[in-house]
Order: sequence, then C-alpha cells, then structure tokens
Amino acid sequence: MIKRKTIETVIGKGFAEKLDEPLFVIGTTVFTRREMVEVLGCANFIAAVRLAKVLKRLNITSVAQICKMDPQSL
Repeated sequence: MIKRKTIETVIGKGFAEKLDEPLFVIGTTVFTRREMVEVLGCANFIAAVRLAKVLKRLNITSVAQICKMDPQSL
C-alpha cells in the first residue's frame, strides 16, 4: 500500500483525503478509491460511480446478481 504522505506529495492532499471514502457500493460490497486501484486495478472513478447508479436503478443489490445478468439484456 502506498503511504498517504507519498500520495499527498505526488497527487495532492485533496485526493489523499478522499482515498479511503466509499466510492463503489453494491449492496453490502463496498470499494474505496484505494481498493479500486490496488485490488481491482481500476482508477476510472467516474465510470465506477456511474455504474453504481445504473445498478441501483436496476435493483441490483449484490455482485452475484451482476454475474447472473445477461449483458445483452441491458
């Protein structure tokens, strides 16, 4: 894990402050910005927020429901 001080120096304090806030939420599954980058390998935060809104609108409440979905049905 990258140290907060390093992030503040390289990217900025504003980003570092938001790094551990929940960003992508599906039911009880929650990913922070840090987890999105370190675990999922994705830094496209805007797309993650948009996807979370769409999933909420579709009443998707778990990752298992996403796996069962037919992408062509959207």
